Amino acid sequence: MKQNRYRLTVLFLTVISFVSLFFTSPVLASRDIKVGLGEGKSTVSLYSSAPLKASDKNGTVMSGKKALSFSVSGNRLMCQGRTMVSPVTIISSSPIVYEKRPYLGSFSLISIGGRLSVVNVLDIESYLRGVLKMEANPKWPMEALKVQAIISRTYALRSIGRHGAKGYDVCATPHCQAYRGINAHDPVTDRAVRETKGMVVKYGGTLAKTFFHSDSGGTTASVEDVWGGSIPYLRSVKDPVPSNSPHSRWSISLSGSQLGKALARGGYSIGSVTDIKINSLDGSGRVLSMTLRGTKGSKTMSGHRFRMAVGSKIVKSTAFKIVSGTQSQAFDSIKSKKDSARSDEGLTLEEESLIMTLTKQGAFSSEELIAMLVDPAKKRELLDQRRGTVTRNAPNPSPFPSSGYSRSNGTFILEGTGWGHGVGLSQWGARALALAGWDAKRIVEYYYPGTVVTSNGLR
Repeated sequence: MKQNRYRLTVLFLTVISFVSLFFTSPVLASRDIKVGLGEGKSTVSLYSSAPLKASDKNGTVMSGKKALSFSVSGNRLMCQGRTMVSPVTIISSSPIVYEKRPYLGSFSLISIGGRLSVVNVLDIESYLRGVLKMEANPKWPMEALKVQAIISRTYALRSIGRHGAKGYDVCATPHCQAYRGINAHDPVTDRAVRETKGMVVKYGGTLAKTFFHSDSGGTTASVEDVWGGSIPYLRSVKDPVPSNSPHSRWSISLSGSQLGKALARGGYSIGSVTDIKINSLDGSGRVLSMTLRGTKGSKTMSGHRFRMAVGSKIVKSTAFKIVSGTQSQAFDSIKSKKDSARSDEGLTLEEESLIMTLTKQGAFSSEELIAMLVDPAKKRELLDQRRGTVTRNAPNPSPFPSSGYSRSNGTFILEGTGWGHGVGLSQWGARALALAGWDAKRIVEYYYPGTVVTSNGLR
């Protein structure tokens, strides 16, 4: 009896020890992240409402009541006139202020090439408090905010070491995730971080690549069609409910000259654009390949490269088509047309004009013209079938038969849906699902098929 009791005691202690080791593992426990706030600095000043202390690996310690100033002299890092060895760690019992913004955690100054890099070091959960409000609207449903907290946490953990050569893990810009420290704290988004503490997205036991975008336009894109490569959980899925996003539909008018200049900045010098041909679309309706002909040559490229060259805030997504147009705007005045003027049949004024042009050119049969008169809704269906067949009187008509335009005024109107690269989770789609009653876990696992949302000891 005593022997059995002894065995049970040993077994119990062994299990407790294992669980303790598992949950306190430095890999699984909430860990620190190094956020690069600035680089290439010749001088840096840090402030706090409490005393500051700076120390290096040689044991040199410098203190300041409410401020400390640093500079570089050759390869030497100086603090208040005294030499210190990089990296230098700065701590305070109150938030540390850098360039008028307060931050939690500590700071690290690193001398690289005779300049200083400024790094904020803090735990992941505190970091997320400075991120979430920058990536999601606090007025959105709580489950949508929890979704953003989960995928932002996963993204951050997976990005550890991304900028390792510069002495930090992630930057504070949208290149990684926008981070603004305490200035971005908000009671609502803080709650979303707190209630999802430690929750991450995994696929096959490893952290997933949780790419996200603003609005899918109805269907997300497969990663292979945008950046290449094949990732099982980054495949195209349809939004289960309409997002009702202000970016659901957009249009933009661009002149051939504007396009030519933008492409030249991106390394594609083909002169003023005279023709655009859409060669192929992916399964979600996004432009896979397109050919642009200009006054100095032509270039075939992916829709993604075209969007990046022209500007991702101008061409909001690669889910677009080319329609006729007669007006253009300067680049600095271009804005999306969130509420394009539409006729009673749901067509834009440009589309109505296009129907008139097509009618004059005999593009519709008598039966089709009668059908449009009897049922105006037919206009949309027939117009979509005829897009690209319009021709203009021009000295050099386009060789592209149905998806390119050659215009004497050199103007193109792009009409599209959604905003962003389209890969992974749609933020507006997540909002719509949260309003429809879906919880955060269900939303995340829908947009990343085959993944699981788990804490797995990270709490």
